[in-house]
Amino acid sequence: MNLPRICLLFAAVVAGPVQAQQGALAGRVTDKSNNEPVAGAGVLIAGTSLQARSSREGRYTIPKIPPGQYSVQVRLIGFATATQSVTVRAGESVTLDFALVPAAVPLDVIVVSATGQEQLKRELGNTVGTIDAPAIMQQAAPTNTADLLNSRIPGVQVMQSGGTTGSGSRIRIRGATSLSLRNEPIIVVDGVRVDNAPQSGNLENFTGGQAPSRLNDLNNEDIESIEVVKGPSAAVLYGTDAANGVIQIRTKRGRPGRATWTAFAEGGTLNDKGDWPANYFSRRASGTSCRLSSMATTDTLTGQPICTIVGVDSFNPLLQNSPFRTGVRQNYGASVSGGNEITTFYVSGDYAREKGVFASNDLKKTNLRANLTNQVSRLMDIAVNVGYVSSQLDLPQNDNNDQGIVASGLLGYAFDTVAPTGNPSNPALPAQQGGYRFLTPQQA
Repeated sequence: MNLPRICLLFAAVVAGPVQAQQGALAGRVTDKSNNEPVAGAGVLIAGTSLQARSSREGRYTIPKIPPGQYSVQVRLIGFATATQSVTVRAGESVTLDFALVPAAVPLDVIVVSATGQEQLKRELGNTVGTIDAPAIMQQAAPTNTADLLNSRIPGVQVMQSGGTTGSGSRIRIRGATSLSLRNEPIIVVDGVRVDNAPQSGNLENFTGGQAPSRLNDLNNEDIESIEVVKGPSAAVLYGTDAANGVIQIRTKRGRPGRATWTAFAEGGTLNDKGDWPANYFSRRASGTSCRLSSMATTDTLTGQPICTIVGVDSFNPLLQNSPFRTGVRQNYGASVSGGNEITTFYVSGDYAREKGVFASNDLKKTNLRANLTNQVSRLMDIAVNVGYVSSQLDLPQNDNNDQGIVASGLLGYAFDTVAPTGNPSNPALPAQQGGYRFLTPQQA
């Protein structure tokens, strides 16, 4: 009957000396900058599984520590790791306090792919270049979105397609990849792919090298960041078109707080500063056809007489009947953002009007955007991103076009074709092409 009681008493007597051979560690964790207690800091003994976490008052306790010398570490995000050595003796409680030094902790950059998956930037199989658009806008004022990319990411080339108002830019990422196919990268705005075709319909038949750009339809003030994905591995997520690269644009979002208003206005004039050469026309001694490159009166090969060039007249159609004008640039915009812990919003709008230096070159553009975010629950968010762009662009016949405005002036007649006979120097001669155009006889 008394046997179980005797065994229990024996176990208690044996366990007493073992408990007495262990020690304890206690202390307080504070912020060194203000001596305030630090809660939630992890206190651990290196090489063991013994650990504790500081309370709201910054205190911690680690019991049942075998005697010996240990290294104790305290860790908390936002503070540098603190380490101290301590010796624990049997039956004693050692006091060890820590004063943590605030320190910024670098975090891994997260990249959101086209499928919505988040991945660490260092784990990606392709190179991603990032542009902080608001920081650039504070330093300088790019005229369009393509200027944000210019000379800011290695391997990205931005080439202006023309000098007229509304002309876009040709973007090449790591150079051209094809001689016959398009080399333009694809553009993704807030997860939605945007058409980036440089030409539409038969536009290229009349405007030469000029090409509009859908990238420049965006308002620079609406852009939060730009990511340029480089490398052929990007085609796995974005398709074969991504072999030329991907430009991911993220627009601004609202943040909890009071509504913040922003407005801007731009204005200026545009003028042509080109020094256009005159055209040249040879005056001949007779009405017969002359060899323009010869100043002799007899052909050295055939011995046949040819007419003599007695003089050269010049005429500049680009100055006498100038196609140029003083252009005007206007741009106005405003935005508001704010919200609370549940719902945030960002709403913006801008209007741009620009008249180029050519009378037939005009641009009108309206851009509206609304980004709304609502946290339905801890596990569910709803985001609505709406963008509207209306762009009307008139381009003149120019650039790679022999019937363009500038080409017609450089390759046209070297005399005023309004004259009745066509040739003011010799009325007996009919109007005919002089042949030198914008070259002098010596240059021809």
